[in-house]
Amino acid sequence: TSYACDENFSYVPYESKHSFLRGKIDLILEQPLEIQIVDHKTTGILNNRSLKNILGTLKDKSYKQLLWYAALVSLKKPRRTYTLSFFVIKNGKIFFRKIENLDTRKTFFKIKNRLLKIERKLENKSIFEIIDKKSFEVLKQKNKKLCFYCDYIKYCKKLEKLLEKKYW
Repeated sequence: TSYACDENFSYVPYESKHSFLRGKIDLILEQPLEIQIVDHKTTGILNNRSLKNILGTLKDKSYKQLLWYAALVSLKKPRRTYTLSFFVIKNGKIFFRKIENLDTRKTFFKIKNRLLKIERKLENKSIFEIIDKKSFEVLKQKNKKLCFYCDYIKYCKKLEKLLEKKYW
């Protein structure tokens, strides 16, 4: 299931030219007062113990991804409770954490600040210290039609412009 929002964090269709952030959610289970957001995982990525630890901390990127999904879904389908879940495909186990009264404004604020930091790094060219030109060439998309829906196109275009100016 696909969700998107504009720069003001208002819901927009996923394909909209105004979409600022997008997410494709593996599974959404809806009830009148609750929505469960499920992210499928393979045991090759995470083991059961680390999944339990992830749902117990606010600092893990997998947990933040689920929190972002909940905030995005809440724009179109507000509920009192969101359950963030990992489903381990290989063994069929599910791990979850309930979030009551999700503060979407706080979640979106944190996401926007993180993106602004990344954007400043691109503008300040400090990112070139960690990106090797050859590795960037490998990542360049040959089929530009696929770039249209990419969430990172804004940054990719900035990077291309800077590369054209031969900062290397």
